[in-house]
Amino acid sequence: MVCVSIDVPVDPLSGSFVAGSGVSDADGLFSLPDLADLRVVCRRSDDIYFALERAKRRLEAMQAAVITEVKACGSFRDDSHRSVARWTQAVSNCHQRSADRRVQHAAVLAVLPEVAAAYAAGEIGSDQ
Repeated sequence: MVCVSIDVPVDPLSGSFVAGSGVSDADGLFSLPDLADLRVVCRRSDDIYFALERAKRRLEAMQAAVITEVKACGSFRDDSHRSVARWTQAVSNCHQRSADRRVQHAAVLAVLPEVAAAYAAGEIGSDQ
C-alpha cells in the first residue's frame, strides 16, 4: 500500500489547511481540499499550486515505478494485453500516445536512479 500525503497550507498564521471536508480517494489513501475551499486562499495560491504540483510529480514517479515492475514481471499479459503500454492505456483509460509516453518515461527513470529519486521527491517533473 502506498500512502500519499498532500499538505496544502492555507491559513497565513498557521500554514495549514483550514476549511471544508476535502475529497478522499476510495481507499482513503490521500485527501484533497474541496475546490470551494481553495477560493478563500488567493494570497497563498502559489504555495497551494506548487504543493499540488509536487504531489502530482510524486504520484507520476510512483506510476512509473509500477509500470517498470509490471513490465519486468509481465503481469500486463494477465489480461491479454500485448504490451505494458497497452496495459497502461487500458488501466488509465488514456490515449495511446499518453500511455506510450508514460512507458518511455518509466524506462528512463529505471536507468537513472538519481533522476528517479528527485522525481519521487517532487523536486523535478516530467518536463525537466
